[in-house]
Amino acid sequence: MLAVVNKNKRTLSLYSTLPAWFVYHQHKAECGIIELVPNLRKSGSVCGVDQPKDLGVDPAAGGRKRFRVELGFPITTISVDELDDEKALNKKKVSLRKVLDLGAQSARYAQMQTPFFWWFNLTIRGGFICGDTNPDGYNGGLAWWVGTCKTNEQLAEMMRGLAPALMSAALLFRNVGRRDLLNAIAPAMLLLPPGAVFPEVMKALPEIYGNVVTSPPAA
Repeated sequence: MLAVVNKNKRTLSLYSTLPAWFVYHQHKAECGIIELVPNLRKSGSVCGVDQPKDLGVDPAAGGRKRFRVELGFPITTISVDELDDEKALNKKKVSLRKVLDLGAQSARYAQMQTPFFWWFNLTIRGGFICGDTNPDGYNGGLAWWVGTCKTNEQLAEMMRGLAPALMSAALLFRNVGRRDLLNAIAPAMLLLPPGAVFPEVMKALPEIYGNVVTSPPAA
């Protein structure tokens, strides 16, 4: 998030920085400087948000590139006068939480080295209020981006991040006797890198891993 304060109007505008994930996933190695540019113009009701602009090599970036990230209009704007309007404030809180959740998801995928994130390709001037300017609580056009895994190492980390969910699902399918679903998930389980599945879980899933003997912990 980027916060912009207007002292004259006594407002705080919050802009989504989700489009910066384009730089992280596509240009991380060559990026030296990122410019975050909010749309402060007063005209227009909507503003499209494109992919970041490559401004070329910048001497100030140590020979790396500078990228300009257009942020569009604010996700939400809160004024001092609204602080006493509990109903309006609660709606904006709900909207902001939805956007923050998208940011948390995008960061979690990046941590898993999974090339995926959410962003807004269309924003509404002055922000939005959940249930009023947009029924789903989001700001303008909610979009996503997914890239291609590039190396075996990246694939291994991506799959490692999926291990907890796959283990939980496989154990559920076995416990409820859904052998068909257990068979369906088995190939994905076998793609997980070494050490991603705990020996105790492997022992509990002989249909996938055969008879696994777990060693007692060292004294």
